[in-house]
Amino acid sequence: MRPFAIWICLCVFVAAVIVPTGGRSADPSVARDDFARTLASGWGRADQGGAWTPAGATAGYSVANGIGSVNVPAAGGTRATGLNAVSLLDVELTVSIQTSQTAIVGSEYAYAVVRRSAGNEYRFKLRFTPNRTIYAQATRVVGGVESNVGAEVRLTGVTHIAGHAYAIRVDASGSDPTTLRMRAWDATQAEPSSWLFTLSDGTPVLQGPGTVGLRSFLGATLSNAPVVFGYDALAVTDISPPAATPTPGPTVDPYVSDDFSRTVARGLGMAAIGGSYALGTAATDYSVDGNVGRIRTVPGVTAAALLEGTVASDVDVRVSFAVDALPHGTGSLWLYTVVRRTAAGNEYRAKLRVSSTGALAVAISRSIGGAETNLAPEVTVPGLTIVPGQWVELHARVVGTNPTTWQMRAWPATQPEPTSWRLALTDSTPELQAAGSFGIRTYFSKTLANPSIQVSVDDLHVDPVAPDGSPTPTPSSSPASSPTSSPTSSPTASPSPSPISDTAVLVGAGDIASCPAADSGASKTAALLDGIPGTVFTAGDNSYPTGSTDDFANCFDPTWGRFRSRIYPVIGNHEYQTPGAAPYFAYFGAVAASPGAYYAEDVGTWRVYFLNSECSFVSCAADSPQVAWLQADLAANPRQCVAAIWHEPLFSGGPHGDQPAYVPFWQALYAAGAEIVVSGHDHDYERFLPQTPAGTVDDDHGIIEFVAGTGGILEVTPLTAATNLAVSDGSTAGVLKLTLRPSDFDWQFIPVAGATFTDSGTGTCHAAP
Repeated sequence: MRPFAIWICLCVFVAAVIVPTGGRSADPSVARDDFARTLASGWGRADQGGAWTPAGATAGYSVANGIGSVNVPAAGGTRATGLNAVSLLDVELTVSIQTSQTAIVGSEYAYAVVRRSAGNEYRFKLRFTPNRTIYAQATRVVGGVESNVGAEVRLTGVTHIAGHAYAIRVDASGSDPTTLRMRAWDATQAEPSSWLFTLSDGTPVLQGPGTVGLRSFLGATLSNAPVVFGYDALAVTDISPPAATPTPGPTVDPYVSDDFSRTVARGLGMAAIGGSYALGTAATDYSVDGNVGRIRTVPGVTAAALLEGTVASDVDVRVSFAVDALPHGTGSLWLYTVVRRTAAGNEYRAKLRVSSTGALAVAISRSIGGAETNLAPEVTVPGLTIVPGQWVELHARVVGTNPTTWQMRAWPATQPEPTSWRLALTDSTPELQAAGSFGIRTYFSKTLANPSIQVSVDDLHVDPVAPDGSPTPTPSSSPASSPTSSPTSSPTASPSPSPISDTAVLVGAGDIASCPAADSGASKTAALLDGIPGTVFTAGDNSYPTGSTDDFANCFDPTWGRFRSRIYPVIGNHEYQTPGAAPYFAYFGAVAASPGAYYAEDVGTWRVYFLNSECSFVSCAADSPQVAWLQADLAANPRQCVAAIWHEPLFSGGPHGDQPAYVPFWQALYAAGAEIVVSGHDHDYERFLPQTPAGTVDDDHGIIEFVAGTGGILEVTPLTAATNLAVSDGSTAGVLKLTLRPSDFDWQFIPVAGATFTDSGTGTCHAAP
């Protein structure tokens, strides 16, 4: 389940979605899709269950930021896609659904389809109505004619909000007759324990197995098309009655087991079995979203997550990896499983090498004194070319000492595990002929063009294996269970993990992209971001002139689009020049925010608020839902250091001048002790002295405002001598880099190549007044 942060919608999607199913492979699913890849057209292949096959062209389908989206352009329009490789009789399907708009006249429909065969199918639908109520119903389609199975059921206590996520669980089981059941609920709430309805249907052509899919439909009278539907956290399970099972053998306790079913904003937390992860880089490079662990890897730096509390020598290791981007340029990305890491830091490694083409090679290595050596030439996995978001399974077995026997294989998660090992060898390196601990590493070449690659990891298991390769019946996970002839590591002998830095970088600008992209200002500021690791923000007006689909595809995507996996965007007035700002939400997907295009994220130890300053579309008034949300989140998430970003500035010496509509934002932030506000809109750079909401200098509690409308749309801008303006420049494109620490921060304006203006300084986080 990748979070539905369309914190605004792919519509604008909502923050932490609670999905009905847990980790990637924590249940017996025959199909799963968390939409962790990026595709501009079509949905590609599900994580499990094969390729998505649309009924018609792939136009309107895309995947980004953990959301599968489909744009239905006109009233009466339908978009349908299915997993045709999955065919089941007894099936349970769960999925999370949202839409980019609430209905004004007419209704919007989202369907889960099961038992589709020869065009006949059962459907379970949500109907979103103009009064924002939601109804659930089962239907059947026979010979192209849809008819109801039972009456509609209204979801009580649930209101339709654009971009908010709603989850469904549907069952079709048995035959002659078939039992149909459905649940539906607000995905941020707990799943209800009772079914909305339980029905029986014996339609002859639907009493056999069939495929599954999703369908989006706009009623013929809907007045506010287009609508973008977003889907996430799909799981399809075979619920056939279980066959008789043999009497189980002795229970084998694992050394390590982790399905990453927790949520951790910074770090990886504690494995279900195996202890806490010691991290090799800053905690902000790691997170767990309730389903998978994520590791941000930057050029030339090894990221590591080590479980040093448990040691063993004879183990069976399994783990799943996926990446959000392939390496670009010269070099490769490496994904490691660490085995037998000693107190001295020596270790065996099973590794995958991902090339820029997506080709995958496997190798086994040892690292002694920090120097890594392959134990045999690497082997390319034939016929396997991975794409972003595709899961790859790694299985290694390490048994014995003097010598140690190694076996390893890797394969796509959508396919069965091979029966033969890809690599098999022995090694007797003295430093590694004893028990050791475990972990994960990632690394990619300094020569690659990627500013970072996000590696996802799931289903890490380290299980006991007897020296003869058979399961160990009654292992103990404590170090004392190692053979007495092998040295064991006491806690004091283990190396201390590297200090974890809480420093984070937040870098970006507003007023960014125009065409032609190749020689635009955005291409020059993007070149700066290539060399600046960290989180990227946009301060609105992302793509000119109207924020259309073509503007994003042709102007923004070739420049700043390569940082999309690490961007937190803000919406601007130019986005709304296209109705409903739909291309903005479709492009940024799950990260784009809550129902009003505003949201909050933790960046390092800071809380950062991304607000909507387009008050004619989303109110900015003191009694508005946006300000109420801001005040509530500030109260619920107290931080020593707080920042906010929105498009149109409260204070400006540029052509637009001061805009008092944003005083309520400033009042809420000032009352909470915030430090920084960043805006764009005026195509210049300005830094103001710390100010109160009334524009009075307050060195003790005031907020420093930066206007950074310097992302690429830059003409020479006339500036006035605005009150409390400390520094300004109206002729230089560049980016604002904020280095955020637990109690203070640095700022630096970095100009594009050939320009000379810059600004820098340091500030201290302060308490609320």
